[in-house]
Amino acid sequence: MHSRTFFFTDHSDAYKNNFMKIFKILLAVLLIYGAGNEYINASRQLLSFYDPGIIAAVLLMLILCAWLLGSGIAKQKIRLLSWPFLSYFAIAVALFVCFAFMSLVTFKMPADIVKVNGIDVNIAEFMNGSKRIVPDEKQRRAYCICVVTKLTADKELAEKHRREFETGKFSEVIINIQNNPDGDNYNLQECAGTIADVEWTPAFEQGARRTLMKQLTDLQKSSTNNLDIYCDCLINEYKKVPIAELTSDGFGISETGMKIDSLCDQQSKLKQ
Repeated sequence: MHSRTFFFTDHSDAYKNNFMKIFKILLAVLLIYGAGNEYINASRQLLSFYDPGIIAAVLLMLILCAWLLGSGIAKQKIRLLSWPFLSYFAIAVALFVCFAFMSLVTFKMPADIVKVNGIDVNIAEFMNGSKRIVPDEKQRRAYCICVVTKLTADKELAEKHRREFETGKFSEVIINIQNNPDGDNYNLQECAGTIADVEWTPAFEQGARRTLMKQLTDLQKSSTNNLDIYCDCLINEYKKVPIAELTSDGFGISETGMKIDSLCDQQSKLKQ
């Protein structure tokens, strides 16, 4: 009787141990799946996949998940900073990358449709992409609608890129127009008049720098000036000017605009 009781107890303990191992493995996978989804969602909100806070939180979560995986798979206890633990951490990272990639490619932002010039334009991604530059939602919406209205007013452009406008994937269209010599014909800078203030984010500054470098190159300033210094100076001075004034018609020939250009021209002169 005693031997049978001992055998039954031992079998029960083994069953519980196996159950806990499976539970730890499943919990680790679920946590990694959630971390992958949250990483993509948070990165989209912050418009950056390299935010230190998000990355730190993900690493801590992956360390926990690696320990759970090791506890569920290994027959012996897993110690941190050991080769077995690093192998489970690598598995956790690989699963995280897979889940994050799946979340990225399957993500679909809720549509935000505005009807302009006979086209149902989805401005959802445009609104989200402009969030850090124009924090105020009402001003950002007015700006986005203004831009798509001016672009779709060009019937040829609107028909050529109708699918991009309707699906909201027209960021490349805007970039190409800004880099095109005829881009000024759309007067997109007028739309900035709807914005009371703008945040000079790295992405916004990079776009402004690209436009200024092209203008300076077209003016053949490289023969007399250091274009990098010229451009840095212009951007530093432009940051001090209200966005409505900076984007107004005739700013370049205004007193403020001419003062800034003269200052930066002098600072960037090449030594003869």
